[in-house]
Amino acid sequence: MATDLAPFITVLRSFYNESAHTDYQRFLTMIDKFPLSVEDISDLKNRFPPPGCTPPAPLPQQETSEELTEGYATDPRDPGPLSAFQDHGWVDGFGPDEFRENTFYKQIQSRSPISDREVLEDIQENTLHILGRCNNPSDWGDN
Repeated sequence: MATDLAPFITVLRSFYNESAHTDYQRFLTMIDKFPLSVEDISDLKNRFPPPGCTPPAPLPQQETSEELTEGYATDPRDPGPLSAFQDHGWVDGFGPDEFRENTFYKQIQSRSPISDREVLEDIQENTLHILGRCNNPSDWGDN
């Protein structure tokens, strides 16, 4: 007559989720201490394999017009440098020139070991794009 393993599975599932990832051997030792037959213990161990990473799902092979999508995902178009992109997010409403001409920023820029002026301007524009996609300080509430 087969043993009803449901009460054991409930306890083991909780313990497995809580600690099997850090001490799987302890988890197996706990199973071994249950008053069950060798077959039932083996069944429980099979139900709770060693934890690990889930293997990635295989990508299906597409033989239809999905080639364009795959090509775009693996080799996207090059829109050019970020510094040439004109949308600075909320910074545009504030005035990007306020940041570009800020005296503190100019002091930092003058101390930069980068001597190429074009590279410094690209860094400045990229910084404005990043800042413009962060939380707008005008939308901040009281803490």
